[in-house]
Amino acid sequence: MKYLLIDDKRTQNCIDHIKSLEPNGKWEVTIMEYKKKRSLAQNALYHMWKPYLAKHFGYTDEEMHEELKYAFIGKLFM
Repeated sequence: MKYLLIDDKRTQNCIDHIKSLEPNGKWEVTIMEYKKKRSLAQNALYHMWKPYLAKHFGYTDEEMHEELKYAFIGKLFM
């Protein structure tokens, strides 16, 4: 499980998950600084195609963004 700790709620979700782990189990936890993984060119291309996809599938721009986010990163940031 990965957590992006960008606000108090997500940080608390992470802490709660760690507290719920089996105490006698063996766990590996890695904490690293967040780094953006998409270049400016990739971001521009995404924002260029998103409205076309939204129109094709009958979504608003924001709905399409949420659908794509869920499709490609799942519940990672929920």
